[in-house]
Amino acid sequence: MPALEKEQPVRRTRRSFTAEFKADAVVLVIEDGRSIRSVARVSGLVSRVWGTGSARPGSMPANAKA
Repeated sequence: MPALEKEQPVRRTRRSFTAEFKADAVVLVIEDGRSIRSVARVSGLVSRVWGTGSARPGSMPANAKA
């Protein structure tokens, strides 16, 4: 009997986003008071991943608007 071969999972291409796209998303959360989940949903992102990045307190760049 031939050995069973494991199927390799299909790897997804990692998406990249422009700095402008990211800044716009942050503005929607910080200045407009929308939830991360709401912004992620309308932007086609996964909120549980998006919300773990640099949105932590004190991690905002010095030149960013607060």
